[in-house]
Amino acid sequence: MKAVAIVFALISLLGLYALKTGISRTPQPTATPITPALETSTPAVSNIPPSPHLLTLSRNATGSAQVMLDAAGINISAVAFRLIHEFSASSEIKITDADPKLSGIQVMVNPDLIDQGWVYPVNLVTVDTSSRKLTIDLSAINITPQGYTPSGPQALATLDFTALRDLEESPLSFDLALTKVITKKGDELTLYNLPQILYLK
Repeated sequence: MKAVAIVFALISLLGLYALKTGISRTPQPTATPITPALETSTPAVSNIPPSPHLLTLSRNATGSAQVMLDAAGINISAVAFRLIHEFSASSEIKITDADPKLSGIQVMVNPDLIDQGWVYPVNLVTVDTSSRKLTIDLSAINITPQGYTPSGPQALATLDFTALRDLEESPLSFDLALTKVITKKGDELTLYNLPQILYLK
């Protein structure tokens, strides 16, 4: 959990650094228009959570879901999300470890993004039986000078899992407070002001 907190702090600092760098290199205009969708100082909170990922699986069947970034035309420098599954007795799913050679459990990241300058400092699945919660933490930082501008929805990671009981929808949901996208300009986009910028497919 400390590693997750550190990475979120790094992402925030990265956004501030990008903002500062952009200001120092660009002549100051008399007035800078702000696109309402990207204004983050006083976001228009919608209170509309992302739609549940529909999923029908029988017990012991395997399935998968992708975490999608929908930020077409926006220059992105970092992404972080947490998916949670709270259970009463035992977890309803078992996440497949994408890399058994590493310690802990990881999800599969998109190799195409790695080729485009993305690194994943946090990729961890945790099951806490005492708090009855499964969490998936992932953060991604684009280390290229130009940032990353997707042309359409882009998969960040794939979650492969086994259903431990019959499922009618995904038991996973985003932690709204710990899920955010940082633009190259330093704007912070969240599921509060852009509910579908990250979603399960």
